[in-house]
Amino acid sequence: MARASRPLPLFLAALGLLLLGATWSSVETSSYLPRLAIAAGALLLVIFFIQHAREIGYFLAHARSHAEPGPTTTLLLMAVVLGLASVVAANRLPYADLTGDRLNSLSRPTRNTLAALEGTLRLDGFFIEGSPQWELARRYLEIYERSSTKVETSLVDPDRNPARAREAEVAQAGVVAISYGQGRTKVLDLTEEAITQGILRVIEGRPRRVALIQGHGEPRLAGGGEDGITAWMQSLAGDNIEVVELNLLASGAVPPGVSAMLLVHPRRPLHASEVSLLREFLWSGGGWGVWTEPYDSLGLEPLLRFSSLRLLPGTIRDDGPLTARLGLGPWSPALATNPRHEIGVGLAGAFIVAPAVRPVMIVTPHPADLLAEPLLRSAPTATVHPGPGRGDDLLADGVQTAGVALEWETATGTDWRPTPDSLGLPPVKPKARLVVMGDASMVTNRYLGVGGNQALARNAVHWLTWQERFLGIGRQPRRSSELKVGPGGLRSLLYVIQIGLPLALVLLGAAVWLRRRAQS
Repeated sequence: MARASRPLPLFLAALGLLLLGATWSSVETSSYLPRLAIAAGALLLVIFFIQHAREIGYFLAHARSHAEPGPTTTLLLMAVVLGLASVVAANRLPYADLTGDRLNSLSRPTRNTLAALEGTLRLDGFFIEGSPQWELARRYLEIYERSSTKVETSLVDPDRNPARAREAEVAQAGVVAISYGQGRTKVLDLTEEAITQGILRVIEGRPRRVALIQGHGEPRLAGGGEDGITAWMQSLAGDNIEVVELNLLASGAVPPGVSAMLLVHPRRPLHASEVSLLREFLWSGGGWGVWTEPYDSLGLEPLLRFSSLRLLPGTIRDDGPLTARLGLGPWSPALATNPRHEIGVGLAGAFIVAPAVRPVMIVTPHPADLLAEPLLRSAPTATVHPGPGRGDDLLADGVQTAGVALEWETATGTDWRPTPDSLGLPPVKPKARLVVMGDASMVTNRYLGVGGNQALARNAVHWLTWQERFLGIGRQPRRSSELKVGPGGLRSLLYVIQIGLPLALVLLGAAVWLRRRAQS
């Protein structure tokens, strides 16, 4: 009986061990002691209930008649029900991201990609346990696994499990290995964009082929230096795009399997036969991108004119505040992208920067089936001049268009068959796509990493090859929010929290005491 009269120490010890184990488990540790503390607390709690079953039953049976103010049994049962409901909800109910910026959710293109999976997709992260990248990888992998039942993930420390790293052919930490069917790839950047790009690569399988036109003084595919385009080509290779050099005069035809062609800063005009091949390629449903410098003689004027485009003479100059913030001078204007076009998705607020930009004009009126939209525009403070060292004549002023995107339907012919793509998306009628930029420096090694230049260059190629699902991947930049509290706000906090609330509690207690005293 003496043992039964002192139940409190055993009960408090059980609760203390449970609380210690739960708190310790929330800290990153590989020790087994937190689990041991929880097990010991649970064991003491079971012993307490067994030893004092009679007292607990007596307490529950007489709680309603002896407790004040009332339904103790009901409250205890409600607490048990709520506890069980919280456990079930944490493990069974759908996950909901209630953050304002959707920080714990994937972007729509990523969700569409996962929804199109037909088999199991594996994401295996290889990172050093305890490092900041380990925790970031764990979060990303959890979000991907939670977003689709066909995604399986694992997180491995290659130093502790070298056999698993060798099996995945991973030689270093900081890699996410992606496998889908027979496709395998590795991602080094721990971002949603990079991981989803890797998923799309293994889904696509065979890379898309893009031709880089040569023979007129253009930068070579492997040419380095500040004026080379190797960085751009490497980023395209990471997006499962195979770029090959193509001399149209030597080949006399466009190789099969080429879905788009790129022309970057030709020093000499194209031959009429090359222009004819480009026209045939466009009108058969191909994509073509042109990056040109001011006063380049391309030999493409008739073709562009037929497409309702004109390359205007002169160079854009901007003495406004936006360009001044960039610090590259007035001849390197700050160009804003069109966020309504698919190429400009995700580039809102990012400026495109390059020196010596020529204006491009969309000729109106143009055919009704021709969709022509500006991609790059300058600030209203821009003007157009002949260029540095060419005179100070004012050719135009106001907002200038420096890049455009065009799309129009083409003749399908009798041999066209509607076949779905690799993700099973419905087929579309062939259309020609054309992108013309009034500057070629933005894709060079020197300027590709400035502002949103790289994202624009990659998005343009994805759009030209009909891969819109590569566009808009990744969360939008997090909106910043600030809490500003001035002297008036601090006084309000003092009056309400430190004075008002304690005083209200004192007055409430005094009122209850006076009421009970009057009733007695």
